[in-house]
Amino acid sequence: MSLSVNDIAKLSGTYFGHNPNLLKSLCAQKVDYSVGWIFLLLSFLLQTWNLLWPMRINDFGINKVGFVVGVFISILILCTGLLLAKTWRNSEIKKAETILENEK
Repeated sequence: MSLSVNDIAKLSGTYFGHNPNLLKSLCAQKVDYSVGWIFLLLSFLLQTWNLLWPMRINDFGINKVGFVVGVFISILILCTGLLLAKTWRNSEIKKAETILENEK
């Protein structure tokens, strides 16, 4: 979503004062789209990285250690993304609220 913090502040300022629920929703949407785009790009890069090595006949079997490591890395990336989204969302909300307070 290509809304800047100023645009979000203006959209949520349609009431007397501002609508805090709309402000939080727009900030959450912006951050969720951005984090989703980062995840999509990361998955593309990981798939490309995987295709750089030629496949051997031994690669067709299931490696239990590799599976566990892959699941662990996936959970780590997911948790990092959720933490990043929460922190980023709170930062965007504070910036937009600061803009609205300065307009008074």
